[in-house]
Amino acid sequence: MIPDTLFDALACGARIAVHHAWFHAFAMSGGTPDEIDHIYAMTTEGIRELGTQWSPILLSKGLSLRLTGVFCHQTPKAHYNHPVDGPKAPELGDLLIVHEHKNTLPGGTITRRAVLVQAKMVSEGVPGGGKVDQYQEHLYEHWPDFELKGRGPGTARFLSGQRDFRPGIDSGRYGLIEKNPHAVHPFWCGFPWTYSEPRKPVRSAGGEDAGAFIANMLYDTGWLRGRVALIPPTPLALAPGNHFDVTVEELLTLTAMKTLRFSKKAYIKGLRGHPALACFQNAYGALSLLPDTGTGFAETDFGGRGIPPEETAEPDFDDGISVLLIETGGEGKARLA
Repeated sequence: MIPDTLFDALACGARIAVHHAWFHAFAMSGGTPDEIDHIYAMTTEGIRELGTQWSPILLSKGLSLRLTGVFCHQTPKAHYNHPVDGPKAPELGDLLIVHEHKNTLPGGTITRRAVLVQAKMVSEGVPGGGKVDQYQEHLYEHWPDFELKGRGPGTARFLSGQRDFRPGIDSGRYGLIEKNPHAVHPFWCGFPWTYSEPRKPVRSAGGEDAGAFIANMLYDTGWLRGRVALIPPTPLALAPGNHFDVTVEELLTLTAMKTLRFSKKAYIKGLRGHPALACFQNAYGALSLLPDTGTGFAETDFGGRGIPPEETAEPDFDDGISVLLIETGGEGKARLA
């Protein structure tokens, strides 16, 4: 298990990683980062720093760790019928965060929890204009039946049919990203990402800083961070009660196929809306203790340059999603006593 006594250290380490990624986005963008810059920084520099912070904590208890960060520009759209305005297709999310833990005791299992994150720039905790996109908000607040359309490489496609994530709102969170470091406020604590429930109004108030949220995903708590996602059998098929499980598996699989297919493309930074891809991965401890999901991803060879590669082939292969995959393994399972 992941001992409860490690939580404070894991939360502090995750907060440091989030803070580090936030400042890196400013340096990378020349001082005016948007959501895309912040997601890229989180899945690259953030994932590296998270490994630096977490690996000695977990290794001290015999637990292995693998971290995978994937950056994608294009993300799949959730096609649904709005009750007033008809067909709409907002993004399913900007970032998929997944934690898997492998219990290596005899008869042990692999558990998975996941959450979709929609990134939104805010100023002092409040979105511009005081609100977020109404159709994205309706999706995350109510989770109406929706359909995913599109394909991966070759013949790989999302399963056809309507998807039902109900009940509850644990499938998605808003990732509220501060535009400025609150320089005028002497008590700013350096928590520039806040995960907010998709309830009106969407604000940092009432949310949880991203570092604590991510660390809490490693534990079974009274209020779960993210949603339990069973690992579905193959071949995948939509059935009552498994739509979230299948969607998480499809997103992970299609994104991993992208990293394998495009890992050797030319390196240039893509503009917003232009397909681009980067994958970073680090592992610590015995790989045999870890789940297998991370082995499906191929790390991007940047040749020393910290900018994402351009995808020049199959421009309609746009159904990957930015991923932060956390895999842990050892005796027992994550819990809260």
